[in-house]
Amino acid sequence: MTSRDDLLKRGFTPKGFGGEYIISQGYTTIIVILGRHEHLEIYDDGRLTEAHPIDHVGHVDEVCYSHGFRYEIPKI
Repeated sequence: MTSRDDLLKRGFTPKGFGGEYIISQGYTTIIVILGRHEHLEIYDDGRLTEAHPIDHVGHVDEVCYSHGFRYEIPKI
């Protein structure tokens, strides 16, 4: 399960009160939606291009890295 704190440590910012967290770079935006059906959405130039279900923050890291997002993964 992905936690709010894990996303904040990776540079995501909250978007409203609906459990959405966003990170952007250039024309690419990744939105992680937490809740019953956790998933992430990838937008290029404002258009939804991909959506992935996620089970844990490792999935978020994989997708972000594959799209060129680089950030320091916090150590436990």
